[in-house]
Amino acid sequence: MFTTVTRAVYTATSALKNLGHPLFQDIDPRKTNPHFFRNIAITHERRHGDPTKRKAFHKVIGNSEAVGDRDYNEMHPGEKTVDAKGWWKSETLQGKAALIAQIKALMSKLTIEEKRQLFFEVL
Repeated sequence: MFTTVTRAVYTATSALKNLGHPLFQDIDPRKTNPHFFRNIAITHERRHGDPTKRKAFHKVIGNSEAVGDRDYNEMHPGEKTVDAKGWWKSETLQGKAALIAQIKALMSKLTIEEKRQLFFEVL
């Protein structure tokens, strides 16, 4: 299976590079590997997946949710904190406390470099 997928991806990326497709100009088809697909799958799951099924997804992938967030999720820091938008609009103290807790939980998923980048984007 691995060889079939690797060969198919190599053939497709080579063809697109030879056609001069702009997205494939700097791509070396030999560098395509299963890890690339893992990164795509984890990033797609984070963007569009059901959070209640995340643990099962990672069981199939063969790593933990924490490893998926830390090493393989290629979302932009702004995408990772999308749920935090509008947190200041809460009208009750209890609602604000819940939103702050949610923001802290989301921030814990970011790397230090992503936190810096997000901080400078907000300023």
